[in-house]
Amino acid sequence: VACVCSTWKYVAAQPLLWKRISFNGVFVKDWALAEKSLVNLSSVQRLDFRGIIIGEKKSATLHKITDLLHSTEHLKHLDFGQVPAGVIHDVVGSLSSLEVLTAEWIIDVVRDGDDIDPEKTAKIDIGKFSHLKNLKELRLRAACAGLQLPMFVFSEGMLGMRELPQLQKLALTTFRDLTTQEFDFLPYLEQLEDLELGDCSEWETEAYISLGKLTELRHLRLERIGSVSNEGLVLGLSSLKNLVHLELIMCEVPETFSRALMEISTLRALCIWPDTFSERACQVNTNCLASIVAIDLQHLQLFDWGVLTTDYQKTKDIVKNYHSYCKAQAKNDSPSVEFTKSLKESLFDNIPELQYVQNVQSGNITMSATQLKKILTKKLSSTYVRVLPVPINVMDRLYFII
Repeated sequence: VACVCSTWKYVAAQPLLWKRISFNGVFVKDWALAEKSLVNLSSVQRLDFRGIIIGEKKSATLHKITDLLHSTEHLKHLDFGQVPAGVIHDVVGSLSSLEVLTAEWIIDVVRDGDDIDPEKTAKIDIGKFSHLKNLKELRLRAACAGLQLPMFVFSEGMLGMRELPQLQKLALTTFRDLTTQEFDFLPYLEQLEDLELGDCSEWETEAYISLGKLTELRHLRLERIGSVSNEGLVLGLSSLKNLVHLELIMCEVPETFSRALMEISTLRALCIWPDTFSERACQVNTNCLASIVAIDLQHLQLFDWGVLTTDYQKTKDIVKNYHSYCKAQAKNDSPSVEFTKSLKESLFDNIPELQYVQNVQSGNITMSATQLKKILTKKLSSTYVRVLPVPINVMDRLYFII
């Protein structure tokens, strides 16, 4: 552009235009020239590699990207799309000025000509991020089979996150095999306002207590969380008095879940996907619905109920042929939801024209998602209600939401 005319050269030289550089849809032919240009642009604060065209020489290109990042020590904001864990490890060791780091699609390794192995987890050493003392936002998500901590590390592991006191936004989803002790760092992040965690299926009471100490939280998303027989989730949520947006994905909640909702008077948006892949699916649905309709939620502006519409065997075909699946759903009845018979007399019989089927042997009630929305709309008259069929591809606890 600078070669076109002196006017364009002058415009292109304005520092304001180069605060953020996006490589979306760009194939870089000369990385040496790109690095030289960036070194001379001290105004660059953000590099966005999401959507960059890597080409056939993947390994060489990623090495060039790493070299380029080493020459931009003043960088404050860095975004990755698909990226190997090794590149991230290299970056956090050299860019101490980073304030925001996001990686949407972390993979294990990249080899020229090879496809991603869908069964291989990416190993990420979270403890290395403790060097980024200025970090305010960190978002890490894996591709394929999820993220894992390495078996051997030379850092403090997850506990190293306590060295990031300025952190305000943290998203560590698609993690696997984390014990409840590995979330002991949470109380140290006193400025945290936005938190997304998963997989939380191994959480015990201690982890919920740590969660409850994050009193500044305004947005919380937890994946694979809770149990119908453990009130830890209620204990943790009840202390979050400033929470505005709550998402519980693939969750189980106890009968006392309404107690937590009553304590959060600031809540404006609530999203719940009951875990209907578990053996306790019917009880989970019942606990969720009973808790929602039992209390006054006039302050709630948006409520989403996600109905998981697939099983493990059919999932891949549905995701692959999603548009055909949607047309089939439009012709047939919407996905069904099952509840225990305890709700029949107390709730269902009081709603005219509600259609459902009762199992003669168990007494359980089955109804369509459309009928469920009728109930929620009636009980949450001032709230925008959505009952969403959610096709999910479950590949070792990683959720691809279509």
